[in-house]
Amino acid sequence: MEFEELIQDTLSDNIVVFERIKSELQNARTQILVAMSWFTDQDLFNVLEEKAREEIEISIILSDQQDNYKLDFDSLQRIGVEVIRVKNVGWGLMHQKFCIVDRELVIAGSYNWSVNARTNNHESVIVTNLPKTVSEYITIFDDIRTRAKRLASGETIVEMDSSLLEPRPTSNPKIAAELKSSKTPSFEEQSIIEFKAVLDSLIDSEVANFDQDMLKNIGYTRCKANSGDCQIIPQAMDSLYHNFINDVDVVEEKKKRLYNKIHEQQKLVIATVETNTEFETRKKRDNSVFIAESAQQDIEKLDKEIEKLTVESELVFDTNIPFLESEISDLKRKISESKIDFVRPPINWPSFGLCLLMIIPLALYIFVFYSSVAYIFVFSKQDVREQLAKSISFEMPEVFDPNALTKVMDKGMGGILFLFLFVSIPLVLGTINLFNYKAPSKGDAESSNVLLRAWRTIVSSQGILLILVVDIFIAFKVSKNINQIEYLTNTTNKELSGLDLLTTDNFWLVFVLGSLGVYLFKAVARRFFDLLEERNPSLREQKNKIQIAQYEQAIDEKNSKINDLKINAAEIRVAISQRNLERKSKVSFLREVPIKLNDAIAELNQDLIRFKERITNLSSIYLSQIDNDKIPISVDALHDRINIFLEGWSKYLHEVFSTLIAERKTQEAITEVDRWKLIKSIKHKEI
Repeated sequence: MEFEELIQDTLSDNIVVFERIKSELQNARTQILVAMSWFTDQDLFNVLEEKAREEIEISIILSDQQDNYKLDFDSLQRIGVEVIRVKNVGWGLMHQKFCIVDRELVIAGSYNWSVNARTNNHESVIVTNLPKTVSEYITIFDDIRTRAKRLASGETIVEMDSSLLEPRPTSNPKIAAELKSSKTPSFEEQSIIEFKAVLDSLIDSEVANFDQDMLKNIGYTRCKANSGDCQIIPQAMDSLYHNFINDVDVVEEKKKRLYNKIHEQQKLVIATVETNTEFETRKKRDNSVFIAESAQQDIEKLDKEIEKLTVESELVFDTNIPFLESEISDLKRKISESKIDFVRPPINWPSFGLCLLMIIPLALYIFVFYSSVAYIFVFSKQDVREQLAKSISFEMPEVFDPNALTKVMDKGMGGILFLFLFVSIPLVLGTINLFNYKAPSKGDAESSNVLLRAWRTIVSSQGILLILVVDIFIAFKVSKNINQIEYLTNTTNKELSGLDLLTTDNFWLVFVLGSLGVYLFKAVARRFFDLLEERNPSLREQKNKIQIAQYEQAIDEKNSKINDLKINAAEIRVAISQRNLERKSKVSFLREVPIKLNDAIAELNQDLIRFKERITNLSSIYLSQIDNDKIPISVDALHDRINIFLEGWSKYLHEVFSTLIAERKTQEAITEVDRWKLIKSIKHKEI
């Protein structure tokens, strides 16, 4: 429903009131709050049930009296309705009669939701959406609901009022201290409080009955005489309390009953606290054992962690770092060796000059020798035949023929070309290894593999082997040609066979002088190339520089690993120190466990002794008061009388004032009564 204008309706026809309540409930959209002293109207109950099934939030507060059990409110609770029953404890009578719809509309007055109110009584209500009025009724409803829930949870009125009410200033410092105190009592203190409450209840049970009509009339008369001013409530309560005490009649039979009950209760409370002390002692012992075992387990766990961390630290310093440092040393050694291998030496002028002086004559020797050999090899036999045919005198060919070069040149360009090609063969064989020559490195020289060194020797000797093969062939051919010429010229009468030629002087002369000349030329040429190679920055040197850079990078990486290991080791040492501190703390704590246990048990025993003394003293005080006919009456014994007094007070207010004002003044009176009871209860504790 939407309220577009102010509603302020006053209804006094019971049927009209019923229909209006029913209509407003049916139009509810979100929430219905009901506070009703009597609720027995089935029709209104059915409306609430329908709205609950429509998932409208509904809360109902009822006075906890017999008539309000006629309807099945449990069925409403099962479908989500909140139902709170307010007992006549600490309230006076729960006499409210109002409902709030959607927190926007209030219906309040004298109308109970009962068939009797609808058909027989003369009732009136107001219906309003005035925001201030609606807000005040919502506050009243929330206060009643909160207070009822706290009472239902077992909270006492004194505890509840001490936290909710702001007592007026008092000149009594003890009362002020009690009002500020909110510390939770111990088991012994709570037992004393309960013991005193039981003694009070025992005494209260012996109190005589009272005239309810007369007391209600007193409340009505006092309210009328003061026009409903709640300021006189404390004085009225004092009078009520003193009259109550004066009405108490103490007889010998009552005294005996109280004596026996107090002694029985004293024994029961002391036995209960003794049992609790024994339980707490066992609990503390068990807890102490558990704590000690847990601390010992923690110490063992810390020992294992310390041992593990120590092993890790030793591994870093004794193994990992030394290993990396040795690798770095090895890399530095390799870098030094690589740099030394490629230091360019100064020119060895004596050796260099000597090689030049030797290589040129040897080259000329080879050229001249092999020119003579080439002439014998190719042209000598033909020339002899021509000379014999012309009957011209001829010269026998010689291995060293100074005219051989001239004779070859006489053969024309072809002879000259053949001569140079023939002489180039031994020169190439003497220098062929220099084209793929590789200067021996230090590593090669130090190689311990005999087979590898033998293989390298064979590979490097390929040129010599070829020289030997070629020279044997040339020597054989030259000696054969000379033998044939000698045979043609009748210088000898025998033409030698192959094996015989190998024994001739010419064969060995050509073979030895030719091979020796080529070998010496090869050796001198190799030395000459070695001198040049020592000062030549070759590709291998460039590769070696790259290798040195890689070595240096590897050194940097290993130094970085060493730094990381040192940082990790430092962290491990810090962790070990922390674990040692924790272990020391745990060991110290473990030593204190039995000491603390003994102190706790001694404190429990002292508390038990003090408790017994207080219980005995308290019982003695009550017994003394009973002996002197001054029975200590508690404030709780006044509850029924106060409720009846407030009924009379509220009755006058509803007769004189409007419902809203009467309810507000009634609440103010209840608040004053609560304050008085709080202060009176505190004073009563001082007894």
